Amino acid sequence: MNPTKHVGLTLTVPESDHWQVGSGEATARFGGALNPSGDWTPFKMADEPQSRPTFETFGCAVFATLKAYMMLAKAIGLPFMQDASERYSGVWAGTNQYGTDPHAVAETIRTTAGMIDGKLMPWTDQATLESYYDQAQAQSLLPVGQELLNDAEFGHEWIFGLGSGLTPKQKQVALQAALERGTVCVTLDGDYRYKQGRLTKPAGGADSHFAVLLKHDGKHGTIHDQYAPFVKELDANYDHQAAKLYFLQKRTAPSSSFWSQIINAFTRLWSR
Repeated sequence: MNPTKHVGLTLTVPESDHWQVGSGEATARFGGALNPSGDWTPFKMADEPQSRPTFETFGCAVFATLKAYMMLAKAIGLPFMQDASERYSGVWAGTNQYGTDPHAVAETIRTTAGMIDGKLMPWTDQATLESYYDQAQAQSLLPVGQELLNDAEFGHEWIFGLGSGLTPKQKQVALQAALERGTVCVTLDGDYRYKQGRLTKPAGGADSHFAVLLKHDGKHGTIHDQYAPFVKELDANYDHQAAKLYFLQKRTAPSSSFWSQIINAFTRLWSR
């Protein structure tokens, strides 16, 4: 793998049953504007690389999606983990040497696996994809991840997807509007090129990376990346191939089961 290539994305065209901006489905379920400023910098999570010198996780969509949901939890005051396990979520999303589908990450979190704290399945000495994405360990922790689904409802929709036909300027307008409603992640050209200190992209280029969009001033976007430097500015009208919008809310009838009590105890401990 080219060490200068920033990777981890498997991107496909949105399907007809996927939620998309403008359908009204997400608004009906999660409401309207959550952050009128559109600036999510105050809720930014800790910097965390997705690779080590001799090992790449191919999990950019996992890292970014988990950050997007943890930022939402901070914004709405929902008791939540401060560092989710990318290894756990990567297993359920089907991450492999080709990368991760961002829709699969959000959908498996929403419907199947929830999320678990990073302390339950941490990145320690795992140096191969098989050991990092340990399916047996993730399976054993599924009851813990699923308990989160009793207390929190997750949602996501496409702002625009692969083959949208939107112009770069139209995409910027859509991103600005979406940032008022929830957290946003965008696809990026994995070959980082800089123009006056900002990431730029050639017209028609393909994306191979995924990161959180912290804010957009109408001309330039700012991302929270998984490669240093972690915060980067984007050139004007950066032509992302796709972008996702995320939602989170507390369920009205939280679970009082044994596993729910356990995860709540862990949450209180880890938030100290």
